[in-house]
Amino acid sequence: MLRCVFVIYRPPGADATSVNYIDSVIQCLSSYCLLSRVNIVTGDLNCTKINWLTSSCPNDSIKRPLLDCITEYGFTQIVDFPTRQGHVLDIVLIDEMQRVLSVTEKPPLSYSDHSSVEFTILTH
Repeated sequence: MLRCVFVIYRPPGADATSVNYIDSVIQCLSSYCLLSRVNIVTGDLNCTKINWLTSSCPNDSIKRPLLDCITEYGFTQIVDFPTRQGHVLDIVLIDEMQRVLSVTEKPPLSYSDHSSVEFTILTH
């Protein structure tokens, strides 16, 4: 089975450019998730108000469509620890949870103010 890995950085913001950006991300994810493959999304979405444990967020034009997309395509957020200032900003989403072998918090790299996330998945 093919694997598709997405690495996404969404700058903070809620202006029209930010909305267009998240719409493009959702459109991209939607087109790839229709194919039969394992999909992994990693990165920093700067969405501090998404509660990944309860699948809840404010009803706005960035977080709500993003969370709806993630839910619709069966992704699970496997980072369950804060990665920056008490928030889970950095994500690892996977649509086949049984492939996850481990997820570990690591120290920040270089001058970063985010914890690193190390994860291992079954690839065959």
